[in-house]
Amino acid sequence: MSAKGGLTIPNRYGPATKTFSGGQGKVMVCRDKWLGREVAIKIVKEVTDCQTLQNEVAALSTIESKHVVRIFDFFKDEGASVAAVVQEYLSGDELPDFASGGVKGVQDYLKVIFQIASGIADIHSHGKIHRDIKPVNMKFDSEKILKIFDFGLACDHKPPPVTTTGRGTDVYRAPELYTAAPATVTAAVDTYAFGVTAWELLDPRFPKGFLEVPPFDTVPPPSFSTHTIGLPKRLSDALNSTLNVIPAKRPEMAFMRDEIAAHLLFGKHEGRLTYGDKVYQIAEIGKGIGVKTPGFASFTIVYEGFDFRLRNISGIVDINNIRASDEMVLPGSCVITISADNRRRDRRFLTFDISHPEVIL
Repeated sequence: MSAKGGLTIPNRYGPATKTFSGGQGKVMVCRDKWLGREVAIKIVKEVTDCQTLQNEVAALSTIESKHVVRIFDFFKDEGASVAAVVQEYLSGDELPDFASGGVKGVQDYLKVIFQIASGIADIHSHGKIHRDIKPVNMKFDSEKILKIFDFGLACDHKPPPVTTTGRGTDVYRAPELYTAAPATVTAAVDTYAFGVTAWELLDPRFPKGFLEVPPFDTVPPPSFSTHTIGLPKRLSDALNSTLNVIPAKRPEMAFMRDEIAAHLLFGKHEGRLTYGDKVYQIAEIGKGIGVKTPGFASFTIVYEGFDFRLRNISGIVDINNIRASDEMVLPGSCVITISADNRRRDRRFLTFDISHPEVIL
């Protein structure tokens, strides 16, 4: 099978059943007859350095992420001026279509931006920067799992690359990319684009600052707390930080992924305190367990929804051999020691374990 530009498609791929055209080339949906699955073959025209492109595709194919499209194959024409990337075909809705239907609630919204943050964090953990994060480069698969694709502008994380041209898409391009060339590209450009995407999912009508060149040149970024969906303050603050005009003040995407996950799992943990032959459970927000033994230290453990905290400490209490203090967050598994005096000659031991719920998509 042949494609425009003299590129011959290997016989293992059947005729195109669907064809899409975009700014960076054509995509054909074909069936891989060897493995019995549909794939998307992206045709890249006017390749200036085919070996570099091939090396880049090889590096991207090593990214293992539930939220990044998988790359299966790469081939080129004889003149190496046209190439093709064979990748996973995503048959579900595009992210813009999901957004156009309106976000149904906070949990619905968090599940989507969690998947985006997870995908970007995984890309960064493999030493890559996507550089073109935006809704049209994200799509759901047949099981409604969101995945990021289109790595046409991707580059290495280290050393920080520089660009002499304004590549990327306006609105999603970070402010530092509008400075005089050469501009340093860091992972923070993906964080900014994530913030813009997270905003757009709630309201596609961008306020003035987003549309300025560079963004937020005369007005500061708006707050996510202004959206009527009712995001918790802690999460709004984290999302606000992704739009900071100073790259170094934007959080890493691993932090954003974990912060969103914390809100998805709010109130879903269970703490278990074992003292002697008795076991006590805490699973209700605002509730706690008090421990008081005559002649020894005493304390209370309270569940705050995100974590379990020590309060009302009286006497000598150690957590994993570290002196405890009021409002201390308990680790997922620990030994609590209560002592009768500062010399810790007479001690009692308790264990505390926290369940580890996972985000269910």
